[in-house]
Amino acid sequence: MHREQGAPLCRDELCSTQNQHNDISISSYVAGCSVQTAGVGVVPRALVQEEYSGLGMAECKVHKAGDSVSAELVLQKALDREKQAVITMTLTALDGGSPPKSGNSQLVVTVLDINDNIPIFSEALYKTKIPENTPVGTIVMAVNATDADEGLNSEIVYSLRSKDQDHVLDIFEIERQTGVIKVKGNIDFEDKKAFEIRVEARDKGQPPMSAHCKVLVEVVDINDNAPEITVTSLHTTVKEDASVGTVVALVSILDKDGGKNG
Repeated sequence: MHREQGAPLCRDELCSTQNQHNDISISSYVAGCSVQTAGVGVVPRALVQEEYSGLGMAECKVHKAGDSVSAELVLQKALDREKQAVITMTLTALDGGSPPKSGNSQLVVTVLDINDNIPIFSEALYKTKIPENTPVGTIVMAVNATDADEGLNSEIVYSLRSKDQDHVLDIFEIERQTGVIKVKGNIDFEDKKAFEIRVEARDKGQPPMSAHCKVLVEVVDINDNAPEITVTSLHTTVKEDASVGTVVALVSILDKDGGKNG
């Protein structure tokens, strides 16, 4: 602490406070400091100077009681821990003498986190392909979400949304901690050619905040079906003198596979 002889005395050289939250309102009380001066009839003043010039986060309000002055630091701007987690300010007390003398005290404000940020997925829409008949337990892909908060407010758990996608929940599952999506059931191209999976990321804050993304899974056909032949006879008998070109039967061939496989 810098203090000239006979200058106002700030009781604490260093004041540290950790009870200021992200959502604390403007004009809220931050901290106080008692200032004394040995001069008779001299009215001390208090000023606040921030470490980073121009922020204007707080102003100093002075209250006089006899020879002592109490200085209150009051917020002038909303706090945002994600932008600045620690605010360092210097409180300067000036007496009313001529020339004036001063004393300083440093104030360190630690901004505590609240759960004010939702998880953010790296992609709003993920796309991938997977062959049909892929074995159960095979990894399809991994989704990822981050949260700008800290502690439990930033810890994320993943889940598959159950609304209107019961069939999807029979085919796929997700690891709650990692966001890895795996095959849970049988995938059949002939039954369904694509899946839309809706994933939720929820943090552990109170109250929790959540975000959602979509995963489009295209099923790739493999040649797993043999052609089916159907013969429809038009005549029970055919004469030996039947002319060339006479239709004897209709033959149809069906393959459930797609593309070249079918």
